[in-house]
Amino acid sequence: MLQVGDKYSEEIVITQHQVDLFIEITGDSNPIHTSDQQAQLAGFKKKVVHGMLAGTMFGGVLGTKFPGEGSVVLDRRFLFVRPVYVEDNYTMHFKVTEIDSEAHVGTMKCRLKDNSGKVCVECETRIMNQNSF
Repeated sequence: MLQVGDKYSEEIVITQHQVDLFIEITGDSNPIHTSDQQAQLAGFKKKVVHGMLAGTMFGGVLGTKFPGEGSVVLDRRFLFVRPVYVEDNYTMHFKVTEIDSEAHVGTMKCRLKDNSGKVCVECETRIMNQNSF
């Protein structure tokens, strides 16, 4: 069973292929996601990952590793602090902040940080998991 204060982290890189698949699924073909030149004209250093694509990367960990299988997201709030760039290295950080053991619900802070440790995406999520909380 997880406890308040438990942590997990994992490194990720979001590829252009993943961005292209996200474009195909959502229809959001804004050129800042596909062209370095267009991204630079918009004030970014290079192609930018869709904010929601970066944010949904937390779900892969939450549903399979921490807390893991059987997880059901009840609520998730995002704050997009800094741009996430295609093909750059990032680390996802997870921390259990609250647990309601009767309801089997945990609240977690999730953060996506760049290599310098700056937060790019913040997320707070409430998850029900019968086996973990």
